[in-house]
Amino acid sequence: MYALLLVVIVVGSEYTVMWLLNVSKWDILLTDEVGGIVDALLLIAISAGPIYYFIFKPILRNSIKQQQKLNNLVEALDGAGEGVIITDSTGVIDYVNKSFQRVTGYSAEEAIGQTPKILQSGKHSQAFYTMMWRSISQKGDWEGEVWNKRKNGEIYPERLHIKSILDHHGRVKCYVGVISDISEEKQRDKMLRQSQKMETIGILTSGVAHNFNNMLAAITGKCYLAKRYITEPAALSHITSIENISDEAALLVGQLLSYSHERTHVKHNVSLRDIIVDATNAVSLAMEEHIEFITDYTDEPLMIYGDPSEIKQVFINLVTNACDALEGSDIKWVTVTLKGLKRGEGAHQIGVDFGLACLTVEDTGIGINESDLEHICDPFFTTKSASTGTGLGLSITKGIVAAHLGEMVISSQLGQGTKVEIFFPISSLTQQQRLAPAETKHASVQCTILILDDEPVVLMTLSESLQGLGYDVIKGNDGEDGLRKFEAHKESIALVISDVSMPHMDGPVAVALMREIKPHLPVILMTSYRHKTMDYGDDIISIPKPIQIQQLSHIIYSVLDGKSHPEK
Repeated sequence: MYALLLVVIVVGSEYTVMWLLNVSKWDILLTDEVGGIVDALLLIAISAGPIYYFIFKPILRNSIKQQQKLNNLVEALDGAGEGVIITDSTGVIDYVNKSFQRVTGYSAEEAIGQTPKILQSGKHSQAFYTMMWRSISQKGDWEGEVWNKRKNGEIYPERLHIKSILDHHGRVKCYVGVISDISEEKQRDKMLRQSQKMETIGILTSGVAHNFNNMLAAITGKCYLAKRYITEPAALSHITSIENISDEAALLVGQLLSYSHERTHVKHNVSLRDIIVDATNAVSLAMEEHIEFITDYTDEPLMIYGDPSEIKQVFINLVTNACDALEGSDIKWVTVTLKGLKRGEGAHQIGVDFGLACLTVEDTGIGINESDLEHICDPFFTTKSASTGTGLGLSITKGIVAAHLGEMVISSQLGQGTKVEIFFPISSLTQQQRLAPAETKHASVQCTILILDDEPVVLMTLSESLQGLGYDVIKGNDGEDGLRKFEAHKESIALVISDVSMPHMDGPVAVALMREIKPHLPVILMTSYRHKTMDYGDDIISIPKPIQIQQLSHIIYSVLDGKSHPEK
């Protein structure tokens, strides 16, 4: 269009020059050479204005608009959330946007002139790239996930879409790639899979633990009954050992149930030192011989209000992590110290009335870098390999410490090791107030107890034990059987002790129906884990299973104290 307009302006201007020369008679007076020069000058003077206004000015205006559009496009690409890379037909990088620079760590100056091979991680075979470029050649694009390498050497996952751009002859003039860093997405997927796996393990553990705890309840009950008939010291010692082993097994089941959040947590005043000493004996047996295990414990009991099995789990988690961190280290030391801090001594004393108990686990391992340290307690975050770490140990530890109103402080230096400090508030219970092992509490007044359990050996053992304490016992092998026997003997029954999970009718349902008949009926529920559909209520006592007969005798005595006569 502009070429035709230029021809029109030039031809029109030439006719105007010829008319002017003819009118002024200059074409007769001037020689041919001079006339040609005058003609040219007049032509330029007459056509310059129209050419500028109708041709050059519109072209200049359009050029400015196109440049502005190009600038806007570049700004849009730079502001895009995804990385953009443009290469020429040979694969040499011509352009990268800011997101590309942020994701890969390469600046525009470093990337332009290079090829995308600078990003290859080595995790893909040559066949992978051959298939990629075959798709681009045949279909014009390729989309998928790749593992690339940042400038700092970190390998990361990204979603990549490459498209070839053709010229009007159908030849490739450049390639455009769009990349998205999907590291967080991959981490979320991993956490979800891990959560589903742990949920499955938790369901399996709960089922196994229920049956296992029934066996332990029978074992501890039989041990109690055996002690009533045996006086030989050596035999009594063996029976006591069986009881202690059963207690350890019950604690182990409790630790397994913590992963599925099914465990019934029981807190009371305990000696932190006793718990740590006991746990030390357990972990030292499993520790590799080349590890130097150093302990420095105070002689003070350090009484705290807590759950012994959970505190032991905290200790085992910390020592296990410390041992794992020693891999690759020349010096393999794990040091554990336990001391008391008086009120006002040291930090971490806000809201503390009786001082702190400080447990420190320190190793000489590889240490934790600063970026990982701030996430080290996040669920499913782990610095270990997928085969050795779940990323739950420190997360669970932090939760247990917080539930005990404590605080956990982690410090680490690469190449030097890691130190974990746990601070628990000391309870008001003094050393002199520590409870001695409970003696068996016998019935003060003869009364009847209804016992419900679907495990015959547990039912028989508990029945014999309570009869030995002076109680009359009625047995029921499930909720329905128990309800029938309660209806037949409701006037004489002073207390119901029931398992939670039973066939036909479980404990809480049976108890609720009994209380419709006898509203203030005292109830004790035995459970290995929290029931998911029933609210026991504040007036129902829930106890862990198994439980020592000595402990159970005190609970029964306190429930029936002043209520030994059955309600009418």
